[in-house]
Amino acid sequence: MKRLLLLFAITAFITSSALSQAPRRVLVEEMVSTTCYPCAAVDPSLEKFEHKYFDNVCVLKWHVNWPIPGTDPFYAAYPAGRARATDYYSYPGVPNVLVNGLKRIDVRDGIAPLEAAVEGATAVASPYRMELTQSIEGDNMIVEVTVSCVSTPPSASDLRLGVAVAERFVQYTGVNGRRAHSNVVRTMIPGLTSNGAVTTSDHHPGFALNAGETSRYRFVAPIQPNWDRNQLIAVAFIQSAGTKEVFQSNWTVPPVLVDVTSNEIDALPFDQVAEVNVTNISSAPVTMNISLNLLDKPSEWGCEIEGIEGKTITLAGNEQRILRVQLRAPEGATGTVTGVVAVSSSDGRSIGGHMIDWKNSTATVKTGNVADALSISAYPNPLSNASKFLYSVTAPGMIRISIFDPMGREVSRVINNELHTTGTYEVDFDAAKLSNGTYTFVLSSGSQTATGSMAVQK
Repeated sequence: MKRLLLLFAITAFITSSALSQAPRRVLVEEMVSTTCYPCAAVDPSLEKFEHKYFDNVCVLKWHVNWPIPGTDPFYAAYPAGRARATDYYSYPGVPNVLVNGLKRIDVRDGIAPLEAAVEGATAVASPYRMELTQSIEGDNMIVEVTVSCVSTPPSASDLRLGVAVAERFVQYTGVNGRRAHSNVVRTMIPGLTSNGAVTTSDHHPGFALNAGETSRYRFVAPIQPNWDRNQLIAVAFIQSAGTKEVFQSNWTVPPVLVDVTSNEIDALPFDQVAEVNVTNISSAPVTMNISLNLLDKPSEWGCEIEGIEGKTITLAGNEQRILRVQLRAPEGATGTVTGVVAVSSSDGRSIGGHMIDWKNSTATVKTGNVADALSISAYPNPLSNASKFLYSVTAPGMIRISIFDPMGREVSRVINNELHTTGTYEVDFDAAKLSNGTYTFVLSSGSQTATGSMAVQK
């Protein structure tokens, strides 16, 4: 009898160990548009957020057709993303972020609430462990997902396993001035319903696993002509169609961070080196391919990474390296030059990329942050009917000041492309027609912007 009890205890211990909870990777979905000025303003902060929480999140960006319909090419290529924003999640505007399908975050006033929401979500373990791989076979992207149910599954009977195919790094200059875009959703497999939920198909009728079970799923996405196959990534997630809760997610992005440590905002002189920070945040070595290209320049122009032969580097576990990118310009050349640095793993998975500007002219080239180049504030703030904007310009140029409502729609243009010289200015603003709420104001000059928020209280 004692031997039988001992055997039962050992069996129970093995079973409970095998069916432990899994760490939860949080799905962060952002609704954006290349026509949305507030989206461009918060994008740099969201990129830093993604780097900080890289081990804990998957990020998808759904492009919609507002505030200026029809001018976002990513929406035009996949309009189903709008249904997911407006119908499924009932999004009030852009930019907005959703955490695990449940918690909506307004990021225009900072990302601290988003960080808190992600930390809270990761504190709750998941009943599923998920792994996925991607490959390209001919003109198809193949995504294979392995899911293990490691504890009692959710009681929801409407679980769906979906895979989003996205581009990690896309070059396109939008109306809002943003030139580089990340994690752009290109399609969903099996697809989305008319109201934006993950649909089912004959090959993927639904998702149901009991504790201790493991299943493997294979998804196929035909690669479209407007996709860059070198930048494709896959994001898989398990979601309840009804409650919208996401129970687990994962993606195929390698554990490497790429960031420009200089030249984040302004152009560099031709002879100044741009620094690109590449960090392997895993314990295993990673081999990467580096692509360097100049946009719209003939062959006598070029750029190179100092001290690196070829375009392949290997980083040891947890190694960080600064890549120093030097422009090669013909003698006496002037103008502005844009370089593109794209990084991918040796097996073809996209890691990311950045754009670098160099400028050479008789004018003084100013480097630094937007805060050094443009600044704007409103007073009084909060306001009732009237306010003033105080703004500074450090170089001559055309100036525009626009006001955007909580949905990201432009509701007023205080200054419309007027030529300014260097100096500090003040302009009156009549808010009589604005309803109560928080509005974003944007000062723009060329590719530079400065933003702020104001509260209308009547």
